[in-house]
Order: sequence, then structure tokens, then C-alpha cells
Amino acid sequence: MLSEQRETLHRISELSPDAARQQLMTRLEAELETECAQLQNKIIERAKDSSDQKAREIIAMAIQRCAADHTAESVVSSVELPSDDMKGRIIGREGRNIRAFERATGVDVVVDDTPGVVVVSGFDGVRREVARRSLEKLVVDGRIHPARIEEVVAGTRKEVEQIVKEAGKQVTFDVGVHGLNGKELELLGRLKYRTSYGQNVLQHSIEVAMLSGIIAGELGLDVQLAKRCGLLHDIGKAIDQEMEGTHPQIGADLAKRFNEKPEVVNAIARLPLHRHRLRGRRHLGQPAGRAAREP
Repeated sequence: MLSEQRETLHRISELSPDAARQQLMTRLEAELETECAQLQNKIIERAKDSSDQKAREIIAMAIQRCAADHTAESVVSSVELPSDDMKGRIIGREGRNIRAFERATGVDVVVDDTPGVVVVSGFDGVRREVARRSLEKLVVDGRIHPARIEEVVAGTRKEVEQIVKEAGKQVTFDVGVHGLNGKELELLGRLKYRTSYGQNVLQHSIEVAMLSGIIAGELGLDVQLAKRCGLLHDIGKAIDQEMEGTHPQIGADLAKRFNEKPEVVNAIARLPLHRHRLRGRRHLGQPAGRAAREP
């Protein structure tokens, strides 16, 4: 009966079994293409919504886990004096002491009417720290003359250089990034005395390294490589006042000299994409205008 029915249907439709099968497949294929396209669009939209939400969750979680205090930008350091009589000794006869001090340290010394305070001014944070410590030692010692100034400044410079190296070593230990050479450690340590966008650059580099590691972990990427990129991304700021070019360019060149991986060099060179810091400052309540004016 089934065979007879099949033959009857073929005779009525005037189609062979192969032709009937092909016609059915063609019709089903057209219907399936439409349904698949609709289903694909739904999946893509759902993926976009979920990916945006997941990205926000990862970034928010990383920031919450790695929040840190921020410091105000400053290019001056104050040194307290036991009495205003010390100002005259710092200046010296016809200004010879203050000129010798400024020549030895490379910073400016401001002696004004402010009681009990002398201001050391300079854009280079390391030089300013050397000058501040040297002046404090000279004030305590009481012997202030050109020869003594040069001696104290030379000793203090070595002391600060050691502090810088120790700071670089400590940072790599805290963040968990290893294998940096001595020059890289020194440059990282110099960032301890540099501020940008109202924040200490070394502290900022630590935050970026930790955030990068957290986000990389959430995305299943190389955590150590991400931390290394984050820690070194601002290393050019350690010497950008001594060389021509932007600090991303300088940092990328330094990374190449230190034989860093191409991924690290690329992360440093593409620093202009990190404009999120301006938005971050606004989120933290810092006026946007001030952030935009800072170097």
C-alpha cells in the first residue's frame, strides 16, 4: 500500500523521487537560511550585551581591588629652619653660598619672607630630593660654605641613588615582576620622585601593573606579561626631561635597549591610548581642568 501510494504521488506531482527530494531540500534551505540569520542576529546582540556587561564588571572589580591613595602634584620642597637667622647663612656673603648650592644641585632655592622656611624648587624630582636632604644636613651641621656644600651634596647624591635602586627592587618584589636589569630598576626607582596628573608616577605604575594582571587573569591571558607591560608603561617619564621626544617614545626605545618583548615595547609606545586617566581623575573628584593642564 505504501509503495502504491508513493507511486501515485509521484504520478500526480509528475516528479521523480530525486526531483521531489531536491525541491524539498531547496525549500527547506531557504527557510533555514532565514531562520539562521534571525538566530545569528539574536546571538550577536546577546553576546554584545553580555560582553559589555562583563567588561564593566571586570574593570570595576579590578579597580576596587587595587584602589590607592593619590598625591598632589608638586615641584617644590620646603625645608624648615631653626630660625630666620639661618637664611642669611644659606645666602652667604654676596650670595656665594646660595649660588654654590644651586650650581651643585641644579635646583633653585627660594628665600622669601616666609618665617622659618626655605623652598627648594625644580622639575627634576631626584635633584630636588638631593637638594632638600643636603640643605637639611647643612642646616643641622651649621657649617655652610661652598666647599662644605659640594661635599654634602656629593654624599647626599650617593645616598639618594641607593634609595632609588632599593625602591625599584622593592616595587618589582611587591608586584611580582622579575628579571629586570639594574638600569630598569634604577629608572623605576626614579619614578618615586616624579608626579603626573596629580599622582605619584611610581604608585601609578604599581596600580596599572596590578590592574593589568587582574584583568589578564579574568580574560585568561598571560598575567606576568600584562603586569610587566603595566609596570614599565611610564618608564620613559624617568628621563623624559633629559631627552628629546615624548615619554612613550623614550620608554619604548629604552625597552628595546633592555631587550624587552615586543608586546612590552608596544604597550609602552601606545601610551597615548591611556587617556582613561583623565576620566579616572574626574571619577575621583579631581577637577578636569587641572588634570588637562598638567604635563
